[in-house]
This record gives sequence, structure tokens and C-alpha cells, in this order.
Amino acid sequence: MMQQPQFQPGKNMAMKVSLAKYHETVHFYRDILLLDVEEVELNHPQVAKTCKVKINDMILWIDGIENLSQTDLWFEMETDSIQAAMEYLSANNVEKDDSLEQLPPNAHWIKDPVGNIILLRQKA
Repeated sequence: MMQQPQFQPGKNMAMKVSLAKYHETVHFYRDILLLDVEEVELNHPQVAKTCKVKINDMILWIDGIENLSQTDLWFEMETDSIQAAMEYLSANNVEKDDSLEQLPPNAHWIKDPVGNIILLRQKA
């Protein structure tokens, strides 16, 4: 019998925006909604700029991506057992897509039926 994994929301979301809309988007969250926004330095092959926006216990990462044609919102979910979760998801026709970005072995990228991207990681 397959182990039933437990799923719960993680604390991170990532909004992938075009680099052309990055500053305008950061301005909206920082200067119009008056949220706590912190620019973060990074060395990433796909993300040109990023900042984190604190929303209670959650963090919204705004990632500026060159040549991005549409905005995506990526979610984080946690599970008690990544192996059991992946077996369960595979049995329910949900496949991993780890080609999106490199992850540690205790995490995988999956997509919901309409293509929203979910980072599924084993809870620490």
C-alpha cells in the first residue's frame, strides 16, 4: 500500500516578471502597497534581478528575467517525505519537471493542470 504523503504550503512564492517590468513591479509592492522589500544580490543564470517582499510569514520573490513573454507565479509546497510524495504524484499522473532550475535532491518541480509551477520540497 502506498504511503499517503502530507502536503502543506511553504513560505515562498516567486513571481517571474520580464526585466522590463521588474522596477515597475518592485515600485508597486514597495512604494504603493508599502510592503517591506529588500533587493537581494544573486548570481543566477536566468534571474537578472531579484528582491524579497515580506508578507506576514510568507516571502514573495520578484525575479526579473530577460526575454520573458509572460508573468508566472511559482509556489512552494512542503512534504514530510519527498520520496513518498513523488510516488504518490506519479501514481496520480503528476510528473516532475526538474529542467526548470537546479534543485537539491530533496526537492522537485511539478506543475498543476494549468501549468502553475510548484516547488515541492521535503520539510526540514
